[in-house]
This record gives sequence, structure tokens and C-alpha cells, in this order.
Amino acid sequence: MTDFRDLFAQASQLQLAGHAGDAMRLLEVVLIQNPSFHPAWNSRGAALQGLGAPFDAILSYDRAIQANPNAGEYYNNRGAAWMDLEQFEKALDDFKMALMINGKIPEIHNNRGNALMRLRRPADAIVAYQDAYNLRQGYADAHVGEAMAQLMLGQYTEGFKNFEWRWKSGPMKARGLSYPTW
Repeated sequence: MTDFRDLFAQASQLQLAGHAGDAMRLLEVVLIQNPSFHPAWNSRGAALQGLGAPFDAILSYDRAIQANPNAGEYYNNRGAAWMDLEQFEKALDDFKMALMINGKIPEIHNNRGNALMRLRRPADAIVAYQDAYNLRQGYADAHVGEAMAQLMLGQYTEGFKNFEWRWKSGPMKARGLSYPTW
């Protein structure tokens, strides 16, 4: 029988390659062999979330957190699943917990900013986005989030200036057109 750690490594590679369904099958075997292996519960949650099943993902993140309540990334991941379900207060609670455990991860601050924006708290979101890009120089997604919050508050000069970061963020890559942007 293959060691569950080897299967987990294979499942992780499959997930990174975008094969969430195949990763799920291996993670099930890992968890049958070792049901207390919390990294597999966390990965299972991520796979389920990638497959469009955020509620089921939360159940897996719950198991991961139950097995290791000191892993901030598990709370962050569960918070992201709550965001998918539009449960923004619950997401915010998880992001706060993740930050209490490890406040040095810029993605958690960015996710917190996103939750605050969805709760229509742009001034608080700006602080979260600034915390994110202060931890990682050039964090484009945090600058774009800050821009959206500034625009919501009517801070147009700063907002449009920060919105130029969109060309460096993941969702809005520059298109490389042969003519000027404006």
C-alpha cells in the first residue's frame, strides 16, 4: 500500500495542475488511511471549492481546523468559502481569526478587505488593503481593492490613480494592444 504522504503529494500536484477532481479521489484515499491528517482536509476543502462546492468545502475546512486550530491558513481558506456563499460576516470572522494566528500573510489582509467591501465598509477595507500591500510590495490586487474602496468613498483622484494597478493584477492583465490605452 502506498504511503498516505506520497498520495497527498500526488494530490497536491494534481491540484496545482488544475485537476481538482483527480486530486479529490486521492485525498479520499489519504483520509481513509489517516483521517486525522489535517493538511488533507484543508486540500480537500480547496478542491471542493475549486469544483464549485463551497458548502462542502467548509465542512472539510472545519475538520482541518478541528484537527489543527492554530493554522491561520485554514481559517483564511474557510473564510474564502464563506465569501463564495455570500456569508460575509462569517468570512470576516474567519479572516480575523487567521490574522490573530498569523498577521504576516498579505492575502489574509486582502481577503479581509474584500469582505469589508462586500459589507459596505470601504474605510475599514482601505486599512486592510494597505496592510496587505505594506507586507508585500507591489501587491496589485490590494491596490485595486483600495482603489475600489476609494472610489466608493468619492476619493476620485486617489482611486483612479490606484486603479492603474489593475493592469498588474491577476484578473485584469494588460492586453498589449498596438495603440495607447487612452
